[in-house]
Amino acid sequence: MERGFTLVEIAIVVLVLGLLLASLLGPLSVRIEQQEIRKTSDQMEEIKEALYGYAMEYGALPCPDRFLGAGAGDGFGDSPCPADAEEGWLPYQTLGVAPGDAWGFRYRYRVTPQFTIADSNHDNCSSSEPPPPDLDLCAIGDIDIATRDYDNRNPPNDASDVPAVIMSHGKNGYGATRTDGSNVPPPDLWSATNADEEENTDGGNQRFVNRHYSAETINCDDNDASQPYCAFDDIVARLTANVLKYRLVQAGRLP
Repeated sequence: MERGFTLVEIAIVVLVLGLLLASLLGPLSVRIEQQEIRKTSDQMEEIKEALYGYAMEYGALPCPDRFLGAGAGDGFGDSPCPADAEEGWLPYQTLGVAPGDAWGFRYRYRVTPQFTIADSNHDNCSSSEPPPPDLDLCAIGDIDIATRDYDNRNPPNDASDVPAVIMSHGKNGYGATRTDGSNVPPPDLWSATNADEEENTDGGNQRFVNRHYSAETINCDDNDASQPYCAFDDIVARLTANVLKYRLVQAGRLP
């Protein structure tokens, strides 16, 4: 006499299959995210080289794409960036690089205004006051990058005098703009306690935060050492003033 499966037996089979599928999809999603991070990091290295190359050709770094939105910088070589336009989107068309990261978000880009004006007077770094307004050997960046430690108990280690920064908003896209120009709305958990990613989206100062990855959690506070970090998956890369000036000297742009 043939007997079919009971509802209990079917439920057990479905449960087992579900657990097996979850065990396979978990590691797969982790591998995919790691690949996306690696792809974005590689793109950012290409962007850095493109920025160095642009400076070697034109004598200065490009301005961000803030007003036009078409991937072109809002200034060129011998003229400064428009007022209050030191931070915006990466001018990807100007540089000939990818328009966005692995998650489809535009790269954020900030530059020190002095580094967007080609050297005109070949200043020899004398103690002249005020300092020259263009990119010469005396130029000093005005951007700071704070790198926090893992346990949130020590003050951040700041990299100061940075000439330019490129940043990906990561998979969560907090504060990001998509490559089609649409903005990503903030999540429900976004609050003043999520200070580090908020610092990287404000656009109103020269300070950025770079730290290790942290998953989304409700009970968190970036400024309270007794609480775990809030969500953070931004990827921050910087240009180095010494490398930039060395490249400009090699290209005959600086004495």
